[in-house]
Amino acid sequence: MISIELLKDPQRAGLKRLPAGVDVAALGTAAGLKGFAADLSGATTLDGAYAVLAGAMAFPDWFGNNLDALMDCLTDMSWAEAPGYLLLLTGTAPLANADPAGFADLLEVLDAACEPWRGDNIPFWVLADVTALQDA
Repeated sequence: MISIELLKDPQRAGLKRLPAGVDVAALGTAAGLKGFAADLSGATTLDGAYAVLAGAMAFPDWFGNNLDALMDCLTDMSWAEAPGYLLLLTGTAPLANADPAGFADLLEVLDAACEPWRGDNIPFWVLADVTALQDA
């Protein structure tokens, strides 16, 4: 069960399934996390996903619209310093259906980006509406 205490725990943070029926954004705020919401429902390509993520997370101008640049932005966050982070990723089905390999690559980068934050003892959560992911 997702809770404020869970969201504060950097060692349990990572890419997980977004729970239904829970106001995760409010829990994240209560946990002191900087929250971002990215709705990918209009994105059927990785380029579309990059645009949504860049806008939702206010990426810096140097963001290069590719997986490497996405990893760089997600593991830096110097433009949005906070005690922890929560990215809510919704509307993933169109991209997953249109570009399964690209979507898998995107999830791989999102998952890998969580690891360095654990090492810094900072919670970095990505909660996505993907049923194949483990529950938060």
